[in-house]
Amino acid sequence: MVQGLSFFQNGKKQLFSDKTRLGDAARDERAWDRAAAHYRDALEINPKADGIWVQLGHSQKELGMFGKAEESYRRALDLNPENSDTSVQLGHLFSVRHDVTNALKYYREAAKFGSRDPIVLEYLEKHSDHTDSVAFSGSTGSSPIYFDYSDLVQYFQHNRFPTGIQRVQIELFKAAQESESDVPLRACAFVDGKNFWVELDPIAFRRLCDLSSLPGGAEEPVWISAVDHLLKMLEMKARIRFPQNSTLINVGTSWWIKDYGTYVRHAKQRFGLRYVPFVHDLIPLLTPEHCSKGLVEEFKAWIESVMLQADFIAVNSTNTKNDVIEYGKQRFALQFEPKVVRLDAEFARTDIPSGGQEFLIDSGLVAGKYVLFVGTLESRKNHVGVFQAWKKLMTAHGVDATPTLVCVGKRGWLFDQASSLLEADSRLASKIALLSGISDDELAALYKGCLFTVYASHYEGWGLPVTESLSFGKVCLSANNSSLPEAGSRFADYFDNDSVPDIVSGLNKLVFDDQYRVRREAEIARDFKPREWVEVLHDLVGGVTDHFSAARKDSRGPAVAQIEPGVFYDFGAKTHVDAGPDRAVAEMLRHELSWHPVEAWGTWARNKNAKLAFKFSPASHLAHDEVLVYLKLVCGPESTEVTVRLGSHVVGEVSLQSHETRFVRFTVRKSWLVLREEAGEYNVMVFDHKVLVSLSESSEDADNRVIGVGLCGIGMCDPDDFEFRLDIRERQDMLIL
Repeated sequence: MVQGLSFFQNGKKQLFSDKTRLGDAARDERAWDRAAAHYRDALEINPKADGIWVQLGHSQKELGMFGKAEESYRRALDLNPENSDTSVQLGHLFSVRHDVTNALKYYREAAKFGSRDPIVLEYLEKHSDHTDSVAFSGSTGSSPIYFDYSDLVQYFQHNRFPTGIQRVQIELFKAAQESESDVPLRACAFVDGKNFWVELDPIAFRRLCDLSSLPGGAEEPVWISAVDHLLKMLEMKARIRFPQNSTLINVGTSWWIKDYGTYVRHAKQRFGLRYVPFVHDLIPLLTPEHCSKGLVEEFKAWIESVMLQADFIAVNSTNTKNDVIEYGKQRFALQFEPKVVRLDAEFARTDIPSGGQEFLIDSGLVAGKYVLFVGTLESRKNHVGVFQAWKKLMTAHGVDATPTLVCVGKRGWLFDQASSLLEADSRLASKIALLSGISDDELAALYKGCLFTVYASHYEGWGLPVTESLSFGKVCLSANNSSLPEAGSRFADYFDNDSVPDIVSGLNKLVFDDQYRVRREAEIARDFKPREWVEVLHDLVGGVTDHFSAARKDSRGPAVAQIEPGVFYDFGAKTHVDAGPDRAVAEMLRHELSWHPVEAWGTWARNKNAKLAFKFSPASHLAHDEVLVYLKLVCGPESTEVTVRLGSHVVGEVSLQSHETRFVRFTVRKSWLVLREEAGEYNVMVFDHKVLVSLSESSEDADNRVIGVGLCGIGMCDPDDFEFRLDIRERQDMLIL
């Protein structure tokens, strides 16, 4: 019986019940705004119903209204002070807000009144030496670190079950929620409509992360509701105003976000933000034959932007660090050594769910009778080599003696050759199982029940499946390239993945030599010690904070492009991967969000005062008092006039007709230029427009951008640099100002 109803008239009792039932139904649908409204209506009828105050608190918490949720929980506690569950909920609320002191206060109250909630008990044990005077609030004065989960938010809109990089992001987010740190750790994502970063609601995001590990499809209502709720929360929140000297760690990918680098520069210039990408690998550059052409192009543009703009770089292995340094030597020499944060962490779920055995049976598998291969179904993972080795195994030992090969992963790029092998050989296909859409619980059951695992990738940044295999005490037969020997250390067996006989040799030993396999498993059980994800998090945070706290001058200077005289910087997006580093410099020339994203031909001005910013490299040399500046300009659907300024100096005016493309050359005085960087000074070139033009009419409303002049490229040189002038093909129709 609900407290406080005994004196109600029947009509009010029924109305209270109806409102409560509506609130519960909305809660079950995760329609938190409706749930909160119905619970408030119920409390208008009976304000003494402590259980409904708790439900209202839940709804407000899910909506990110933490202050309101706290008030509701406290009202419930005032009405029923010995209700341990209410104290638990208050403890949870303060825990996700990283308020350790208050979380401990209410968890202790809950335990005092009999709560045996495992989260409560684990939290109390973990913080047993914590005094009430210490709280996680950034009290040390440290500037916060924001983890950019844009990639994961985007991924969840189309997928449920994570792959390698998404799994790393999920575990780092969970670790940040559950650990203490001297540095405030916050989560954010880039939102297209706002064109900036917005803080993630930790409860809504955590729910998605948790659901991603559970069985169920991406079309399941509970999943769709959780995704929609997170996106709605992002839309409701304002853009972040980064505190001075904050750090943005991009733990996923970002090359798919248009003009991501431009927004990074803007945040650096406006807020003093420090940008740290976590580079997981250079696979699109090192093994382009296993990637789509579009991915290679986008990745190349991104990594070169990173080389120019990053204040520090984190990587996941020594091999990746060496790759980054070597690529930097070819393009832009790094001014720091990347921080290696090894991903030698345990699989999040090594405990086996009660339904694990049922899952194996439903999949037609018998524990100890199959070998597991976890990895995206794509050419880079080298399923072809493993399938060929399996055929040889079957020929040598017979079909019945050969274990089943279970391949777990979503369908990826260029898997056709592997599929063709199975289609052409029914005997082989009978020993190969392809599984996708696997939850963490189901994957844990597969790891636990396998004979051993195999991982034949041609190249990796780390190789999570190798470490995951060892976490379950299973030997991994791994390729010996790239970072894989780091992931497997002395606990994995290795083969040359260019040699099918070498794969077969490794398989023979692990399949048919039981004593050898058992001995290797014993070594893993005795000596393999994976880190907890909180240790990985602290390694990353510690490396970043140590780098920025060291006594050094900021060697990067202002976030503007560094140019060379005698080079023409083409703004057009290149369509081939051999484009030089000048493309990344050109992208960086655009200043203060005053240009639209780069297109194949170049970039449109976004503002009436569109700006380019640049400084000269230390080795630059301009010998004469006058400098030639070359521009390649494009006009939109209507004629336009633009005045070009260098700082406060007007250097010329240009009139262009509709859709006209024209080279322009004008002369500036050397004294107008900042040639040596002093006190963060740099050059700014401004394109002043009287009016901007809407593209709506000419595109039949397909493109609603408002534009000014289009810029294809820019270059500067001494008047006697005839080689450069010939390179850009000075022509009769060039406008000379």
